Amino acid sequence: MNKLSFLFVLIILPLLGFTQNGKNISKSENTYSGYVFMGENLLPKGKVYLIDNSKNIYSTEDVTEVNEGAFLFSNLKSGKYMLYVIPEHDYDFFYFPKYIPTYSGNSFKWESSKSILYLNGATKNNINLISFAEPFYGNSMISGKIKYDLGYRGGRYIPIPIILLNEKRKPIDFRIADSFEGVFIFEHLPEGKYYLHPEIPGIKTEELEIIVKSDEENKRARFLVDNNSIKPERAAGSLNPIITENNLKVFLNQEFELPVICELTDMSGKSIVKNIYSTEDIYINTSGFNAGIYLLRVRTFNNSILKTAKVYINNY
Repeated sequence: MNKLSFLFVLIILPLLGFTQNGKNISKSENTYSGYVFMGENLLPKGKVYLIDNSKNIYSTEDVTEVNEGAFLFSNLKSGKYMLYVIPEHDYDFFYFPKYIPTYSGNSFKWESSKSILYLNGATKNNINLISFAEPFYGNSMISGKIKYDLGYRGGRYIPIPIILLNEKRKPIDFRIADSFEGVFIFEHLPEGKYYLHPEIPGIKTEELEIIVKSDEENKRARFLVDNNSIKPERAAGSLNPIITENNLKVFLNQEFELPVICELTDMSGKSIVKNIYSTEDIYINTSGFNAGIYLLRVRTFNNSILKTAKVYINNY
């Protein structure tokens, strides 16, 4: 009887887990957790990306939502990891301080982030988001588009933040490049020198210098990305920035037969507004719209396209 009991214990222990310092730890207890702070407050909403760089190849192991500042990864395997936090919030251009996507080690660049060698058990690590507290306001904007190699699988599933740096190369704001078109816009900028820094773990970035002057309200930049680096190029874009007061005026520079159909869709193709207009005064009510990029299409009833344009809408 004793011999049978002994054999049973030998067989069942590996199934339950392993022993560390005399304590049984199951696979489900292999966790990585912590809190994300905005100064003294907890980040209410965002995503935390767990990036495996065990062999200096950066790949997304997992992603989790921030819940009232807390995050948790479970069922982890041993490896070398770093964390990347991207805050999410209803963006207010005039809110300060600005909080920037941050890696473990308090860096906005993957090259200077801090990795942790994870073996097993429960590991905790808090993240304090980088911030910029000095208010700024102006009448200029920088808009652009980023292109990248879709075959790159390193930091997959991670959106691409475009970090705006001031002339001292300190991060002061960020935007997430549109996942379909790669478009981004920074508004309300004063004159001065800026740098644009696209951030993808494992990909080297060459920051693009932009000089904003009062007589150049719209600056555009295009980034071409390969498997080794992010190489910026200056190029004209097709974006039409429009500041509206809850109405978008549509101008058609050609003769056309009424009525016409006007439709606004978001960049995923979802129809937001679709109306028929029987007069030449074409206004689209944009009250309640989120600030962002939309696609405008105007066509006749026989489906002839009169106008197609990307527009940036922001209501005041």
